Amino acid sequence: MPSIKKIATFVVASFTLFEVASANPTAIPAQMAELFPVGRTFEGVKIPSYSDDVLKTILEADTITRVDQTYLDLTNLVIKVYNADGVVESTVKMKEAQYHMITGQLLSKTPARVDHDKFVMTGEVMGYDSTREVSTMTGKVKVVIPNAREFTGNFGMDALDSK
Repeated sequence: MPSIKKIATFVVASFTLFEVASANPTAIPAQMAELFPVGRTFEGVKIPSYSDDVLKTILEADTITRVDQTYLDLTNLVIKVYNADGVVESTVKMKEAQYHMITGQLLSKTPARVDHDKFVMTGEVMGYDSTREVSTMTGKVKVVIPNAREFTGNFGMDALDSK
Protein backbone atom coordinates (compact mmCIF):
# COMPACT_ATOMS: atom_id res chain seq x y z
CA MET A 1 0.00 0.00 0.00
CA PRO A 2 1.53 3.35 -0.99
CA SER A 3 2.23 5.80 1.80
CA ILE A 4 0.40 9.09 1.87
CA LYS A 5 2.33 12.16 2.91
CA LYS A 6 0.25 14.66 4.84
CA ILE A 7 1.00 18.27 4.10
CA ALA A 8 -0.26 21.30 5.99
CA THR A 9 0.12 24.63 4.24
CA PHE A 10 -0.21 27.86 6.12
CA VAL A 11 0.89 31.44 6.13
CA VAL A 12 2.20 32.39 9.55
CA ALA A 13 2.77 35.95 8.43
CA SER A 14 5.12 37.44 5.95
CA PHE A 15 8.48 36.76 7.53
CA THR A 16 11.05 37.37 4.84
CA LEU A 17 14.55 36.62 5.99
CA PHE A 18 16.03 39.07 3.56
CA GLU A 19 14.38 41.28 0.99
CA VAL A 20 14.94 40.24 -2.60
CA ALA A 21 16.94 42.85 -4.46
CA SER A 22 15.86 43.17 -8.08
CA ALA A 23 19.39 43.87 -9.34
CA ASN A 24 20.78 40.94 -7.38
CA PRO A 25 20.13 37.36 -8.57
CA THR A 26 20.13 36.05 -4.97
CA ALA A 27 17.56 36.28 -2.19
CA ILE A 28 20.15 37.96 0.03
CA PRO A 29 21.45 41.38 -1.01
CA ALA A 30 25.16 41.33 -1.82
CA GLN A 31 25.91 43.55 1.17
CA MET A 32 24.33 40.98 3.51
CA ALA A 33 26.05 38.00 1.86
CA GLU A 34 29.42 39.70 2.36
CA LEU A 35 28.80 39.70 6.11
CA PHE A 36 28.80 35.88 6.04
CA PRO A 37 32.07 34.67 4.46
CA VAL A 38 32.20 31.01 3.36
CA GLY A 39 33.34 28.65 6.09
CA ARG A 40 32.74 31.06 8.98
CA THR A 41 30.40 30.45 11.91
CA PHE A 42 28.76 33.35 13.71
CA GLU A 43 27.27 33.04 17.18
CA GLY A 44 24.31 34.83 18.75
CA VAL A 45 23.01 36.30 15.50
CA LYS A 46 19.90 38.53 15.44
CA ILE A 47 18.62 39.91 12.15
CA PRO A 48 15.61 42.26 12.07
CA SER A 49 13.36 42.68 9.04
CA TYR A 50 11.32 45.82 8.40
CA SER A 51 8.48 46.87 6.15
CA ASP A 52 9.08 50.59 5.72
CA ASP A 53 9.92 51.58 9.32
CA VAL A 54 7.77 48.90 10.97
CA LEU A 55 9.45 45.85 12.51
CA LYS A 56 8.16 42.66 10.82
CA THR A 57 10.43 39.94 12.16
CA ILE A 58 13.51 39.20 14.17
CA LEU A 59 15.49 36.13 13.22
CA GLU A 60 17.63 34.79 16.06
CA ALA A 61 20.06 31.89 15.82
CA ASP A 62 22.62 30.48 18.20
CA THR A 63 24.87 29.97 15.17
CA ILE A 64 24.82 30.72 11.46
CA THR A 65 27.44 29.05 9.29
CA ARG A 66 28.06 29.98 5.66
CA VAL A 67 28.49 26.50 4.18
CA ASP A 68 29.25 27.60 0.62
CA GLN A 69 28.11 30.16 -1.97
CA THR A 70 24.56 28.83 -1.72
CA TYR A 71 23.71 27.72 1.83
CA LEU A 72 23.58 28.99 5.38
CA ASP A 73 23.18 26.46 8.22
CA LEU A 74 21.35 27.75 11.29
CA THR A 75 21.09 26.23 14.77
CA ASN A 76 18.42 26.94 17.39
CA LEU A 77 16.60 29.23 15.00
CA VAL A 78 13.80 31.38 16.41
CA ILE A 79 11.83 33.74 14.19
CA LYS A 80 9.58 36.22 15.96
CA VAL A 81 6.85 37.68 13.76
CA TYR A 82 5.40 41.01 14.85
CA ASN A 83 1.94 42.43 14.16
CA ALA A 84 1.25 46.05 13.17
CA ASP A 85 1.12 47.04 16.85
CA GLY A 86 4.68 45.81 17.44
CA VAL A 87 3.60 42.77 19.46
CA VAL A 88 4.93 39.26 18.79
CA GLU A 89 2.14 37.43 16.94
CA SER A 90 3.95 34.20 16.05
CA THR A 91 7.16 32.44 16.96
CA VAL A 92 8.73 29.84 14.70
CA LYS A 93 11.35 27.47 16.17
CA MET A 94 13.69 25.05 14.44
CA LYS A 95 16.62 23.31 16.14
CA GLU A 96 18.46 23.01 12.82
CA ALA A 97 17.64 24.68 9.51
CA GLN A 98 19.21 25.50 6.18
CA TYR A 99 18.66 28.65 4.11
CA HIS A 100 19.21 28.65 0.33
CA MET A 101 20.54 32.12 -0.40
CA ILE A 102 19.74 32.07 -4.10
CA THR A 103 16.14 30.80 -4.02
CA GLY A 104 15.19 32.16 -0.60
CA GLN A 105 14.07 28.74 0.68
CA LEU A 106 14.30 28.03 4.41
CA LEU A 107 14.02 24.34 5.35
CA SER A 108 14.12 22.77 8.79
CA LYS A 109 16.41 19.79 9.25
CA THR A 110 14.67 18.85 12.49
CA PRO A 111 11.05 19.07 13.70
CA ALA A 112 9.64 22.60 13.76
CA ARG A 113 7.14 24.42 15.94
CA VAL A 114 4.95 27.46 15.33
CA ASP A 115 3.48 29.23 18.35
CA HIS A 116 0.74 31.63 17.32
CA ASP A 117 -1.57 33.51 19.62
CA LYS A 118 -4.43 31.28 18.37
CA PHE A 119 -2.74 27.89 17.80
CA VAL A 120 0.37 25.76 18.18
CA MET A 121 1.56 23.72 15.20
CA THR A 122 4.33 21.14 15.13
CA GLY A 123 5.65 19.01 12.30
CA GLU A 124 8.59 16.96 11.15
CA VAL A 125 9.74 19.39 8.44
CA MET A 126 8.89 23.03 7.84
CA GLY A 127 9.74 24.97 4.72
CA TYR A 128 9.37 28.64 3.94
CA ASP A 129 9.46 30.11 0.43
CA SER A 130 10.34 33.79 0.79
CA THR A 131 9.48 34.52 -2.85
CA ARG A 132 5.86 33.41 -2.37
CA GLU A 133 5.73 34.07 1.39
CA VAL A 134 4.23 30.63 2.00
CA SER A 135 5.16 28.10 4.68
CA THR A 136 4.58 24.37 4.48
CA MET A 137 4.80 21.75 7.18
CA THR A 138 5.06 18.05 6.35
CA GLY A 139 5.28 14.79 8.23
CA LYS A 140 3.41 14.21 11.45
CA VAL A 141 1.73 17.61 11.60
CA LYS A 142 -0.20 18.43 14.76
CA VAL A 143 -2.25 21.56 15.37
CA VAL A 144 -3.58 22.45 18.81
CA ILE A 145 -6.21 25.20 19.01
CA PRO A 146 -6.72 25.98 22.72
CA ASN A 147 -9.87 28.06 22.19
CA ALA A 148 -11.39 26.09 19.32
CA ARG A 149 -14.89 27.30 20.09
CA GLU A 150 -13.90 30.81 19.05
CA PHE A 151 -13.31 29.47 15.53
CA THR A 152 -15.94 26.79 15.20
CA GLY A 153 -19.10 28.36 16.52
CA ASN A 154 -19.30 25.19 18.66
CA PHE A 155 -19.85 22.77 15.71
CA GLY A 156 -21.82 20.51 18.00
CA MET A 157 -19.32 20.72 20.85
CA ASP A 158 -22.20 21.44 23.25
CA ALA A 159 -23.07 17.75 22.95
CA LEU A 160 -19.62 16.88 24.27
CA ASP A 161 -20.15 19.11 27.31
CA SER A 162 -23.21 17.13 28.38
CA LYS A 163 -21.30 13.82 28.52
